Amino acid sequence: MPWLGQPSLPRSQTLVPVAYWGESPERPQPTSENGGWDAPHRVLRHKAVAEWEAAGYPAPGQRPGEGTIIGTAPRGDKSMTLVRYAATSYPSIGFRDDIDYTVLYAGESCHLINDIKPAAQIVHDMMREAADIIEHLPRG
Repeated sequence: MPWLGQPSLPRSQTLVPVAYWGESPERPQPTSENGGWDAPHRVLRHKAVAEWEAAGYPAPGQRPGEGTIIGTAPRGDKSMTLVRYAATSYPSIGFRDDIDYTVLYAGESCHLINDIKPAAQIVHDMMREAADIIEHLPRG
């Protein structure tokens, strides 16, 4: 386990609909779902991406349905209104409405998941690997 970064979950432990489980992430698209952030994002292909592509990749402010309400989701002790193309419009437990227009982030690390383990097993494996590395460090 030579990596430790943004946590990634296997698809069966996410809110991503089963219909998208076989999808590969898109390369970062600077004008796809980046509302609020001036940076590319890697997302699963879904309706919002397909409609944006079909429209000829229009710039922010001109994307199909941009700014329309796509649902609500809990954020802390409040309910947040999610709008199309906003970087913060990702689904969470308690999300209501049309998940096909939310941001379905899929980082580069999604290709590194080869097996599904409980979090406790992952931590145990990391600690065992760290102990092994420390044991083989030069003494001095």
